[in-house]
Amino acid sequence: AIPKIPLRALIFDSKYDPYLGVIAHFRIIDGELQPGEKIYLMATKTEAEAKEIGYFTPERSIQKDLKTGEIGYLATGIKKPGKVRVGDTITKISNLEPLPGYQEPKPMVFASVYPENPDDYELLKEALAKLKLNDASLAFEPKLKDYNPSTASSHSSLRSERAPSLGRGYQCGFLGSLHVEIVLERLRREFGLNLVVSIPSVVFKIINQKNQEIFIYSPSDWLPTSEIKEILEPWVKLEIITPTV
Repeated sequence: AIPKIPLRALIFDSKYDPYLGVIAHFRIIDGELQPGEKIYLMATKTEAEAKEIGYFTPERSIQKDLKTGEIGYLATGIKKPGKVRVGDTITKISNLEPLPGYQEPKPMVFASVYPENPDDYELLKEALAKLKLNDASLAFEPKLKDYNPSTASSHSSLRSERAPSLGRGYQCGFLGSLHVEIVLERLRREFGLNLVVSIPSVVFKIINQKNQEIFIYSPSDWLPTSEIKEILEPWVKLEIITPTV
């Protein structure tokens, strides 16, 4: 008998369902998958079960199995959105070589986001996690102070923040000003959140007198002038092509 090829599937999108948990949209590269089988998400090292699988027709159509080359959905039952990432590899065993996945976008613009009602802090946290499921460019991780734009992934650019007058909030990373507007509008429409948002700004890199690199995300973090040796900010080199007049 010909041995079965182990399952490897690539997640390209996902959404959250209150009953089925995170629903991953994926393509099977190798092997096959049936409902009830145990699965393993390689990037987050998370074990789960295939609660339901199927195609889009365009509504969800439940199937008994999915095979190599097919595109479909997988209800994981996972209730924590951060456990399922776009570009992750789904397998049944943990010792396979993961698929290449996608190059993660790096945030370039940062803004502090606070709920108008302090009691909505946990709702804001949950809403950001759910938006991250189908918006891989939204930055999301607790420690922003350690974020280095030249090396960090998109998962390392959101931290919990506290302002004396505004209470607890989050400092988020975005691709640009338009992305900021889209995310804030989704938070308001889809989750009913009223928000207070700081003016978006880029990250400045300061070289201090000891030749140490320090990344500045808000004016409150700025160093005294006597400690600054050099100030650097992001620049983009681009080529603009226009039609001949």
